[in-house]
Amino acid sequence: MSEGLPGRPPGERPLRVLFIHGLESGPTGSKVTGMQELGLEVLAMDMHMSQWRLDKKNSFMRSVLRLWQPWVAIVLLLGALPVSLWANPWSGVAMGVGAIVWGRIRWKSWVALAISKSLAACVNIQRGALAEHEIDVVVGSSWGGAVSIELLIAAHWSGPTLLLAPAWQKVQERIDAERVPAVYARLQALSAPIHVLHAPEDDVVPFEDSQRMAGGRIGLTSVPGGGHRLLPTLTDGTLLKAVRALTR
Repeated sequence: MSEGLPGRPPGERPLRVLFIHGLESGPTGSKVTGMQELGLEVLAMDMHMSQWRLDKKNSFMRSVLRLWQPWVAIVLLLGALPVSLWANPWSGVAMGVGAIVWGRIRWKSWVALAISKSLAACVNIQRGALAEHEIDVVVGSSWGGAVSIELLIAAHWSGPTLLLAPAWQKVQERIDAERVPAVYARLQALSAPIHVLHAPEDDVVPFEDSQRMAGGRIGLTSVPGGGHRLLPTLTDGTLLKAVRALTR
């Protein structure tokens, strides 16, 4: 018979974690390795996510390039020069200025649409993983925390969830800031145990975002010195303690 495993009596399998990685991370990062070293069984799906990398199929930049509107603006802008040189100079100027003005006016909406597409693609990948595997707890880091919250809200997952510096509010403010209060209220009404680990000095995702989300059924542990990546929680017992508490 095996010795006691994290969160389980002797002889039972280790806790199975679905780890949802961050924006520029992947399924083989230091958090995955660290959790495995703690005795957890970790499933990590590659969301092919990044901000600017074109080799990542769900990256923000790839999502922008899939939109037709920016391409129209680019074509108009590039076409302005030949129109000015070989046709009517004023028509060319009007085309160029119109493309620039249109782009500046619509850029925020294009960004929101691109982020929504990337987020939806990531949620779909993790939804598939949850459907195919028996999972005890979901651990979402930064962007992965945003994906985790979307899974909870959409009822694709209703179990224990640990959020590491979740970037959901930061992401949602680029998509639809008015949705934030309603989603936080919805999270409070869920039966799923949810806990957040976040460092007050985090310079990527504001600690105040987690403070706004926490309360009631959602716990928050401040991790001073943890930075955005919260790697010290893997070695000082904080992460494992949180996982055990969520799955009791």
